[in-house]
Amino acid sequence: KNPLVDYVPLYLDKEKNVVTQYDMNLIEKIGLIKFDLLGLSTLTTIKNTLEFVRERTGKCLDINEIDMTDPKVFDLLCAGDLVGIFQLSGSEGFKDLVMKVQPRTVEEIGDITSLYRPGPLDNGFDKTYIKNKHSGDYSPQIKVSTKLEEVDAILRPTKGVIIYQEQVMKLARVLAGFSLGEADLLRSAMGKKDAVKMQAEKAGFVNGCIKHGVKEEEATEIFDILAKFAEYGFNKSHAIAYSIISYQTAWLKTYYPVEYLAAYLTEEMADVENVLPIISNCADKGIKLLQPDINLSEFGYVPEKDGIRFGLGGVEGLGETVVKEILSKRDSRRPFKSLFDFCNIVNLSKVNKKGLEALVKAGAFDRIL
Repeated sequence: KNPLVDYVPLYLDKEKNVVTQYDMNLIEKIGLIKFDLLGLSTLTTIKNTLEFVRERTGKCLDINEIDMTDPKVFDLLCAGDLVGIFQLSGSEGFKDLVMKVQPRTVEEIGDITSLYRPGPLDNGFDKTYIKNKHSGDYSPQIKVSTKLEEVDAILRPTKGVIIYQEQVMKLARVLAGFSLGEADLLRSAMGKKDAVKMQAEKAGFVNGCIKHGVKEEEATEIFDILAKFAEYGFNKSHAIAYSIISYQTAWLKTYYPVEYLAAYLTEEMADVENVLPIISNCADKGIKLLQPDINLSEFGYVPEKDGIRFGLGGVEGLGETVVKEILSKRDSRRPFKSLFDFCNIVNLSKVNKKGLEALVKAGAFDRIL
């Protein structure tokens, strides 16, 4: 009801953003809610890809209406063609895990991204998941002499392996009779590694299990497994939401590779190390990378009939100000006829000698020299 400053001390950071002087734990203790707001450049890549598709084909695709069970998309993932795929790109370890799991659903993509973390890898959960998936034996990771059907129902979707925080909460409810609130407190204590709270939760969990027919030694072992899991556990809502985006990028790469890789190159062009694998992937797919052209190139990479046109923003030695000057003069007048014509038209205080040399060396004037 009252201004925020009535509850928490505030200050302005260097960018003039209002920032709390309390950390996230104190914020929660005084009754305020902390939200994590994430921005993903991948969403821009998807948006730009759809715009390229519309410009080139006239199709107005709705990325939220695509078939989420398309075998061709999963074939691309299972083949290890992961360059540019959200979450899965850039790591040989990820590639190896994807190819071993051979995902066929969005849920399995979520399982993979949740398994590829230090905790599950160190404890061999990834190997158990792979073995169980391909053998069809989804025996639960935790051993219990009672409530077998309930435990099986909770872990069967993830091939018998504990992967998500929601599974910890469900197991606490089924085995120890916890309420939803109590189960969430258990999850929170585990995730924050609070030793004092963990001891209190352990006592409550073990006692609850005993009351519900679980042996004390089983209950203790189960709690220790859950505690170990909670150090790295994802929540499923996060994993699946991100995996939908992973699938969407794979779908675009499957059906519109030129448009998608052009958009992805643009998003990554500030980092040469990120660009090189994309260029290599283009070559593997038979997609030509067309050299910069002073009359055809845009700021970013764009798809053309014969391949992907190199963006002027990707030419080393050219800054954004220089490229904007070139494009504004070209687009407001006419194509440049020669290097001399170019120098007459652009503002040479912005496009200086260094910029001209970079353009010439990149081959941007080859067609008009």
